[in-house]
Amino acid sequence: MIILIRKRVILFSALFCCFVAGLAAVFWFGHTPAAPVFAARDGVPVTVVVDAGHGGEDGGALSASGYAESAVNLDIALRLDQIMGFYGVPTMLTRDSDISIHDEKARTLREKKVSDLHNRVAQINSIENATLISIHQNSFPNYRYHGAQVFYGG
Repeated sequence: MIILIRKRVILFSALFCCFVAGLAAVFWFGHTPAAPVFAARDGVPVTVVVDAGHGGEDGGALSASGYAESAVNLDIALRLDQIMGFYGVPTMLTRDSDISIHDEKARTLREKKVSDLHNRVAQINSIENATLISIHQNSFPNYRYHGAQVFYGG
C-alpha cells in the first residue's frame, strides 16, 4: 500500500511535533520549583499572548503552492491556544480569524500594516505580566538561510 502525503503536511506535522516536544521539555525539565516557567509576578499570573502574524489583506509570504502565511500562522496560533489551555495557562489571541487589526482611518496597504503593528503592540502592552509568542513563517529566497528562528528579550 502506498500513501501519498503532501510535503507541507509532513513539514507542518514535524514542526508541530518538535514544538510539542520542546514545550513538554520546558514544562517537564526546564525549571526548578523556585523559578517556574510561567510564574506569577506580584500576584499577577502570566498571560501568554499568541500573535498570529499578518492577516486580512496582508497575507504575508506565499508558499510554493500559493498558501498564504497568514492562514498557516492562524492555524498554529489556534492550536497553540488549545494546548496552552489544556495545561491551564491563560492565553490571549491577537486575532482568531483572518483579519487585520488596523484602524478604520488607514487607507493604503502600507498604512494598514503600520496601524496593524501599532495596534498589536498596544494590545500586548495592555496585558500585565504578558509573555508574547509571535508566529511567522519567514521566506528566504537565498537557500543558505533555513530552519527555525527564535528571538527573545532579556
